Amino acid sequence: MIRCFIAIELDPAVREAIGRLQARLRKELRGSDSGLRWVRAENIHLTLKFLGEIPDDAVPAVGAAADQTAAAFNPFEFEIAEVGSFPPERPARVVWVGVGHGRSALLELQKALDQALEEIGYPREERPFSAHLTLARVSQPNAGRAVLNVLGNLPQGWAASLGRQNATALTVFKSDLTRSGPTYTLLHQAALVGV
Repeated sequence: MIRCFIAIELDPAVREAIGRLQARLRKELRGSDSGLRWVRAENIHLTLKFLGEIPDDAVPAVGAAADQTAAAFNPFEFEIAEVGSFPPERPARVVWVGVGHGRSALLELQKALDQALEEIGYPREERPFSAHLTLARVSQPNAGRAVLNVLGNLPQGWAASLGRQNATALTVFKSDLTRSGPTYTLLHQAALVGV
């Protein structure tokens, strides 16, 4: 069994901008961030489908579903923009950045991927897809309240855009959980080629 997900990889420039954003948030949260686990910038992806534990021999079928989906879409541009937290208006449990421009194309891609995976036995997501990238996970309510306070007091639009990039491929990743955090291994890549 392997832990698996499908995502869009980020360009290096976007990762660097996210790293700078995380550094600024850490500075703003100094003294209140003991309950936050920051995701390493190099590990941040735009996850479209988390499959969880799947049998090793299921990887080719998952890759084929990614190929089928990617073949129907042209590459498109999207923008990483705005910072927020889940759940809304309550102590944060997740700190994230969202997708601005290109969001509708991304939602269509995710919907098609979900359908292709459902056809091979992976249930559709019950909750609506939320296009976001996780910056940190919050484990303590006090830290969650501090995040809400910091995000509420930052200047309007200070993280309005962290960069634009093209979505060119769906990547199937294996995720191994280690003491120093997850490590990701590329298992399959499906290029968006359009019809």
